[in-house]
Amino acid sequence: MSPSLPDLLAEAHRLETKDRAFFSGIPWTAKLMNDSSFTNLPKISRLPNPETEEDSFLAETVKTPGIISHLLAYYRNLPKPGASVTEARWLIALGTKLNGWPNVMHGGVQSFLLDEIMAFMLGCSKRVPGATPLALNTVTAELKVRYLRALRTPGVLLVEARLVKREGRKLWTEAEVKDEKGVVLASGEALFISVQPGTGPKI
Repeated sequence: MSPSLPDLLAEAHRLETKDRAFFSGIPWTAKLMNDSSFTNLPKISRLPNPETEEDSFLAETVKTPGIISHLLAYYRNLPKPGASVTEARWLIALGTKLNGWPNVMHGGVQSFLLDEIMAFMLGCSKRVPGATPLALNTVTAELKVRYLRALRTPGVLLVEARLVKREGRKLWTEAEVKDEKGVVLASGEALFISVQPGTGPKI
């Protein structure tokens, strides 16, 4: 039997407590956690669904001390009731188990982080009270990544995403991976397509 939504929420909050304690101990991430223009949103897809195996890569494969040990997700507060979430950020702690070069994360994993946070941002509104969803389900149609500087591991990073524009079923987004000084290490641009429920992967 798949876990119920209340069970998922309870486990998500347990993970949040652990992750909040970790990031609270780092001055620059603690400052971001206290940014009143953003609200924390428990990341349910960090939990495995044993029936469908949905989100199993993020929820199981990379959720280890050596890969992604801690993650907190935030969305920018709505400018008015009924608006959609158009900006999100993650605080993320990375280990050394997905390196390409010594102490440098593999570029494919960086692409995954950029794609994942953009998809998360597009799906945020479905779980934010008073928000209007941008789409019920989306799939990535295109992803362009620029590798600007080495992403050193282990380390703690900020990953940010925003909506650029929307035309019908097409949604254009962009994202960046930054270090503690705000230096952009990698950036991405993506085109997502809104699909009908049941015809594509869920966010």
